Amino acid sequence: MVKSLANEVEKAAYLSRLAEKLKLEESVLWRQLEKEESLEEAAAPAVSSPVRVSASKKDLYLVALLLSLPPERISSAVRRVADGDLIDPGLSGIISSLREYLKSVKRFRLENFSAKLDENARKSLQDAVLAPFLGDLNPAQLEEEFGHAIRGVKNARLSRERKVLVARVREADKGKNALEARRLQKEILKLTEKIESL
Repeated sequence: MVKSLANEVEKAAYLSRLAEKLKLEESVLWRQLEKEESLEEAAAPAVSSPVRVSASKKDLYLVALLLSLPPERISSAVRRVADGDLIDPGLSGIISSLREYLKSVKRFRLENFSAKLDENARKSLQDAVLAPFLGDLNPAQLEEEFGHAIRGVKNARLSRERKVLVARVREADKGKNALEARRLQKEILKLTEKIESL
């Protein structure tokens, strides 16, 4: 996840915190970071494949954190995940189902929610619940980490949208459509501002 961060200051802050927790020299972590793949590089194969797309690690981490929050915090947390934030269709479906489920219950119970899902959705839910990411985080740390994760997922979505717009600007330039290129550039600027404000 750290490798995927675009902001070098943020990357350094996370590595510093990690070095402190693991009681390691920061230089060791920096060397290891160079060898790691970013989440985007390690992402799932092309969607055209008929095989089930494996979860993006960012998506999986976010859903794992969400489901680990105290039951009374899950409803407000799930409202922070927008449609389109998650790449993985299975995990995106879990979030949609969770939104619907929470409309009809007073308190979230994982086993009751799981019982409402079909077999494929239950597999995605199980992947998230059993994800080996979290260690021994207390509720306050889970909340804080969820905040970091949601910003990371939203940043990735906005970056994907920006790449699409950049490609469309190139097409407009090739087609000598200056008006369309300027309109798209304004959209790119707005997206960039959103990314920087996260």
